[in-house]
Amino acid sequence: MNIAASSASPPSRAADERAGRTRRHARGFDQHLILLAAALGLLGYLTIPPILTVFYASLQSDFLGDESRWTLSHYVELFGTAVHQGIILNSLIYAGGTMAFATFNGAALAFLFVRTDVPLKRFLFVLGMLPMLVPSLLNSFAYIFLMSPQVGLLNHLVGGLTGLRPFDIYSLPGMVFVQGLHMAPIAFAILVGIFRSMNLTLEEAAAMSGASDFLAFRRITLRLAMPGLASAGLLIFIETVASFEVPNLIGVPGGITVFVSEIYDSLKRYPSDMSGAASLSTLVMALSMAAIWFSARLRRQGERFATITGKGFRPRPLALGRGRIPALVFILFYVLFSVVLPIAVLSWVSLLPGYEPPSLDAFAKVSFDNYVRLAAIPRILPSLVNSLEVTLSAATIVMAITTIAAYVVVKTRWSWRGVVEALAFIPIAVPGTILGVSVLFWYLTAPLPFSLYGTLTLMIIAFVTLYLPHGIRFMIPAFVQVGREMEEAALMSGGSWRHAMVRVYAPLLGPSIVGGFLFVFVLSFREISASVFLYAQGTELFSLTLFDLWREGLFGPVSALGIAMMCCFGVIVGLGRRFVIQPGGVS
Repeated sequence: MNIAASSASPPSRAADERAGRTRRHARGFDQHLILLAAALGLLGYLTIPPILTVFYASLQSDFLGDESRWTLSHYVELFGTAVHQGIILNSLIYAGGTMAFATFNGAALAFLFVRTDVPLKRFLFVLGMLPMLVPSLLNSFAYIFLMSPQVGLLNHLVGGLTGLRPFDIYSLPGMVFVQGLHMAPIAFAILVGIFRSMNLTLEEAAAMSGASDFLAFRRITLRLAMPGLASAGLLIFIETVASFEVPNLIGVPGGITVFVSEIYDSLKRYPSDMSGAASLSTLVMALSMAAIWFSARLRRQGERFATITGKGFRPRPLALGRGRIPALVFILFYVLFSVVLPIAVLSWVSLLPGYEPPSLDAFAKVSFDNYVRLAAIPRILPSLVNSLEVTLSAATIVMAITTIAAYVVVKTRWSWRGVVEALAFIPIAVPGTILGVSVLFWYLTAPLPFSLYGTLTLMIIAFVTLYLPHGIRFMIPAFVQVGREMEEAALMSGGSWRHAMVRVYAPLLGPSIVGGFLFVFVLSFREISASVFLYAQGTELFSLTLFDLWREGLFGPVSALGIAMMCCFGVIVGLGRRFVIQPGGVS
């Protein structure tokens, strides 16, 4: 009997272990199924209904009107009238010019940084990304002070020497120049990786065949980089075609109307033309989605030109020789116009009771009165509190959603996990301005038992939707780096899936979560393109208060607020970077 009992014991234990594993896998399966359904449902709700609502509104004669009917008249007017054809042409010139100017600057800086012995190379990556420190709204303010035909500081200096005022910021070239400088870091960040990953065997072979450095660059390097150049350019095009700040601050005073300024005017005039704004918004979305599709196609084709092999290689710096001086001059001019001059002129204006060019009389008026005066402007503190509430909430929700979505995409084998990833990336094809219009239209018609119009909750929803692609970009690579066996070990030890997420994944993913949180926080705090269509009295955000104070002519306080805002961003980014890259910084 003892022998029989002992012989039956191991199968019994094995059966118990199999049953335990089955129960745990069943619980995991149910949890994953619930997780997938929740992720799909939430992502689908955030992204699909607003977009479809805008398209629906564009096909209505009078959106939200009692007698509205189906019609294509808004599209006929959009493409058939000289006024709207001019708007389309201006928009394409503005976005296309910005794309070319920004991509050229970013690509040149990236090539100099990665592939040459240019001076200041140690600092070039930081210098290339510095313009991101200056929000687009403040950058536009600064260049109005610098290049306004009447009072621009640069026109004043050149006019004192030559009697001419050559700069006119209120023009299409002026818009392209300001937006292009601000967008160049996007191209720089993308192309640094492209140039760094190139195998130089082909260039060396060309040199051995007697080709000059310039010929090798033009015939080999440039062609290999073309998919990356096109992707960067198309992303800049998407960002520019729906940018709010430059078209409204620089284009409108110059009589130049583009998509965004016409959409804004259509919704803010009385009576508002919602269907007309919806048709323009649909056109912008179509252009953006076409650019995204074309960029993806180029990226797939670019795989045929992959030059990284299994053999190690180290890029050989290209000796610039006499070209070192022109390259250094280009870098210095880029930094001067993209960072130094904007910050310097905002600092100067913030110290004066009213804007005036530097002079002995002006220096006598320098004080910190505008900084002290900020405490006496009652709108600033409530808008700051609103912005903190919205941005902190949006950043938290974005990272929570994208952490779950990234887990579903990377760590599960669900056949629909690709749909989760696609839904999280959809908002990247819907620029901020259009997303604001989409969310507004959806929540004006959504069958909800309560109204969200004009509330901070509506802005949080818009910001969450807008920045989902940024969060998912942080979290998918982070999950890829964590092996699945660690989760399996936690489950085999009797832990639940929730236990594995909290005790295994959270500590390992902490730096990525914090980095994504800070990135979304900074971007959403300075966001104005979406919020300008969603706010009501009492729910203004900080960026909207800056915009309103500028329109009221309070240039000194606006500049003081801008300088304070950039200092805070610098501290937040510096502390966040130190926290994220510090080993063991997240427990």
